[in-house]
Amino acid sequence: MTSTRTRVLATLSGALLLAGLAGPSVGAPPDQAAAQPDRVVAAGDELDEEVGAEMLLEGGRPAGIGAGTAADSPVVRTVHHEGHLVLTSTDDATLTSVHTTDVTAAAGDSTPVARTVGEDTTLLAQPGPAATEVTTPDYCRDPANANPTAPAPGKVPVTINAVDRRGGAAPGRFTLMDFHCEPYEANGYIAFSVSAAEGRTFYLPPGTYSMIGEVTTLDASRKHAEELTFGGDPEFTVTAGEPLTVTVDARDGEPLALATPRPSAQSSVVLGWQRGIEGNAPLMAATVVFPQGSTVAQVSVIPSGPVTDGVFSFYPWIRSTEPVVDATVLGTGEPLPLAVRHLNPLDAPAIEGQTRLHVGLEGSRPGDTVLLTASRALGQEIAAAQEAGARAVLVAPAGEGLTNPVVWTSLPVLTLPSEDAARALERTRASGGSAPMLLRADPYPDYLYDVIDAFPTIVADPFPGLAEEDLTAVEQHFQTDGSSILMLEARAPQEPCRCLLAPVYDFIEPGSTRTDYVIDNGSAWEQTVVDSFTLTARSPITTYAGATTRATSHWFDGSVGSGLQGDTPATDFRAPATTAEDEVRLRLGATDGDGHALNGRFARTGSVTRDGVVLAPDFTGYGIFAADGPGPSDWRIELTTSHDEVLWRNSTSVTSVWEFSTTPHSGPTPTALPLTDVRVTYPVDEHSQRVPGAQLVITPWRLDQTDVAGTAVTAEISRNGGASWQRQPARAIDGSWTVTPVRGSGPVDLRLTVTGTDGSRLTRTVQDAWVD
Repeated sequence: MTSTRTRVLATLSGALLLAGLAGPSVGAPPDQAAAQPDRVVAAGDELDEEVGAEMLLEGGRPAGIGAGTAADSPVVRTVHHEGHLVLTSTDDATLTSVHTTDVTAAAGDSTPVARTVGEDTTLLAQPGPAATEVTTPDYCRDPANANPTAPAPGKVPVTINAVDRRGGAAPGRFTLMDFHCEPYEANGYIAFSVSAAEGRTFYLPPGTYSMIGEVTTLDASRKHAEELTFGGDPEFTVTAGEPLTVTVDARDGEPLALATPRPSAQSSVVLGWQRGIEGNAPLMAATVVFPQGSTVAQVSVIPSGPVTDGVFSFYPWIRSTEPVVDATVLGTGEPLPLAVRHLNPLDAPAIEGQTRLHVGLEGSRPGDTVLLTASRALGQEIAAAQEAGARAVLVAPAGEGLTNPVVWTSLPVLTLPSEDAARALERTRASGGSAPMLLRADPYPDYLYDVIDAFPTIVADPFPGLAEEDLTAVEQHFQTDGSSILMLEARAPQEPCRCLLAPVYDFIEPGSTRTDYVIDNGSAWEQTVVDSFTLTARSPITTYAGATTRATSHWFDGSVGSGLQGDTPATDFRAPATTAEDEVRLRLGATDGDGHALNGRFARTGSVTRDGVVLAPDFTGYGIFAADGPGPSDWRIELTTSHDEVLWRNSTSVTSVWEFSTTPHSGPTPTALPLTDVRVTYPVDEHSQRVPGAQLVITPWRLDQTDVAGTAVTAEISRNGGASWQRQPARAIDGSWTVTPVRGSGPVDLRLTVTGTDGSRLTRTVQDAWVD
């Protein structure tokens, strides 16, 4: 078998994002596509060509597998077990899993992180605790059971069939497993597909098995997926001498329901599950679907009963957004809603209001929405419609079913099923050749819902009666430096299930605001925002529990440089400054003005001093320092970060100096050091443009969560590169200090001094804080 070099992506979320875009077959124009940054970040990776998969990294370590998808079924699957990932193909070509040879973490790192176990599976070591050794039944390691596709004495033929919503044979993808075995042992994990032509037959030893997956219902043209039905049987028995047929029938599926207080449409659906036995780490897998970004208009679920052997959990994770597009034809008769889908949301402006629906180009007027039929000439017709001043284009299929053309235009292009196209055509003819239509197409929702929960069975209505009191509202502000071309955002659950190893990203409008409603059931999430593929901000893992959750989040607000990540418990390995076992442990880096940790091309310099003795003259943010005896010591930590304007136009250099006194903690549990930091909002708008009369707002906070009452704050500005400083009057109001900086012209440097009642001090100097 021939191996080929495979691109390595920075995170799994990148693969998921690409899968989501692949659903509607929409891409950037060739000139834009060529401008996308190269994401190859590691060396030593070799994957089998036929698998069509990509090794993915997160934080410099291998983190998962991303696989291409067939036709229009935007499905991505990842499986992890104990401390490992099981890397498998999701296409129809083969049962063979990914083979690797000395996959390394990064260029120049020769540490093997993958090992091949048997012919069909490669385990990829994950960061974190080592896997627990478990004992499995002897038959799991019996060579006679190794090949599930070959008959053998004592084995039982088990045939798997998939049936679609119309009752016909359907394509599907499934995971079949004897959950008493390890994934790499015989029958411990079999990932396979069935085609619309025939099912699959395996030969299995008698025992108890589980099979979960999804059935795809194709449209009338048999080219596009219109419904995906998740289900299977978490527990069934294979009996000696009794051939078995297991049929997953989409007609048993019920729509995955989510009724939200405000109108919304499911944007991304992750159906996670885990199966195992008590005492062993369960295997976990997930199916990902993007209903608004693909031809899949309906996600359905086949409910299951409880298991009696081992453990099973179902994790529905749904992001539902303000509808991206709504279209209703008026005119003669009752209003006619159309099931439209946006083909080029990132290339076209948002539109909202009444327009005129007109069939074809002939006779169309500027401002019309033109109804065209998919054909080889569609590109030229769309260009002609744009030249004629059309407001938008609706594309009808040439035959029955759906259409999914690739379009590159700045004109909003929508597609609709053939049935809706026929009804729209009939309505326009009844109205004299054209009809008024209400149309809204905006790829950036003003609000969304993020919900997740855990269930012992597969359920179709996991969030019945969802009300405002069940949700935590968080106002999101996405600041930009004025040059951002694109921003991405994701909120990934960590509890009750980290169903994917990295988040699913959505596009957001730079400089926008959005209200997020997150289920208030104690679920824990980590949020990530990416600006122009170069600068990433990440929140700490946050448990959403009503009043305990901050109601606002300002991304890339204030300075972009050295600081403390906020809201991070001392026991979290990412905690910025802690003490334990008579040590001071520092993990400092760049943050934004709201305390979000940043990742980008920052240069770092600094030093660490204890009682006047320099311990680290070349400090770059990370270090562990021993205590000097049992008593208190005076510490001074200085860290400067700098970056070029390609990363972020402002705050090109940020120097933070923390001065404090502490007695290192001798116990094993880390406690936070008494460092002070600030949340800062600059007197600029969401695009970093100076706003006359706007205020600089400074809110002190302590890493050890002690009260900041009595803290003193001074603010100074410089317009000559720090040669001289002008103190600005500051006023304390409700725990924050407000400053109205004197207006001048040109770039402004800022120096803040924050002094606590215990003598701890933060001095932060920001070069190019904003431009007057």
